[in-house]
Amino acid sequence: MDLLDSIGRELDVHLLVVVIDKERVDRGARARFANPAVRSLELLLERYNGFLAEQPDKSGMVILDAVESSNDENLRYFQSYLLQFSNHIEVRRIVEGALFMPSHTSNLLQLTDVCTNVAYRRYAREDSNQDEYGRIRARVYAEKVWP
Repeated sequence: MDLLDSIGRELDVHLLVVVIDKERVDRGARARFANPAVRSLELLLERYNGFLAEQPDKSGMVILDAVESSNDENLRYFQSYLLQFSNHIEVRRIVEGALFMPSHTSNLLQLTDVCTNVAYRRYAREDSNQDEYGRIRARVYAEKVWP
C-alpha cells in the first residue's frame, strides 16, 4: 500500500483513466464505436492530447504494453488515422506511432499496471475499492467512462 501513497504524492505522475462499460456498448454501431479496444485508444489519445496541450514542451509519446503488440499494425494505423482526421487531437503533440515494450522492462509500465488494476477494480467491483483509488485520485488528470 505504500506504493499507492507514493504515486498519490508524486507530482510528476499524471493518470489518464478511460473506462469502457462493455455492457452498454452498441455492438450494432460502426466498428470504430463498437470495438472497445479501438474506442478506448481513441478516448485515451484525446485525453493525452489535452494533457500535452498544458505541458511546457507540448509533445509526448505513446508507449503500450507489449501484450498489445499482436495488434501493432492495426493500432499504429488507427493512431495515424486519428492524428490525421480527428478534430480532438493536434498532430504535432503526439510524436511517432505507439511504441510497444514489455512491462517487466519498464518501471513506468509497471506503475501503470498497478494504477490500471486499481482503476479497474474501482469500476468492476461492488465494493469499488474507494480507499485504494482515493490514494491515487490526486494524480488523475482525466477520467472518462464510455458510453
